[in-house]
Amino acid sequence: YYIGATQGEIEAAVETVKAEAQRDVELIHSFETKNPEGVKDVLHRRFGRKRQKENWFGLGQKDVSWLKSRGGDPR
Repeated sequence: YYIGATQGEIEAAVETVKAEAQRDVELIHSFETKNPEGVKDVLHRRFGRKRQKENWFGLGQKDVSWLKSRGGDPR
C-alpha cells in the first residue's frame, strides 16, 4: 500500500504513483485535511515497521480498516 499526500487533485496524484510504480494501482481510501504532509508523517511513523520502500507499506487488512475508519484523523 502507498501512503502519500497531495495538495492537488487526487486523480493526478494517483496517475503519478502509477507512472513511478510502473504498474497499475488502485485508490483504496482518501480524505481531505488541512495538513496533508503532517498526516502523512503521522501515518508513516505509525506504520514505520511495515515500511517496504519509501512510501510503500505492507499493511494488513486490519491496518486498512483502521485507516478507513479514521477519516482525516490518524491518531
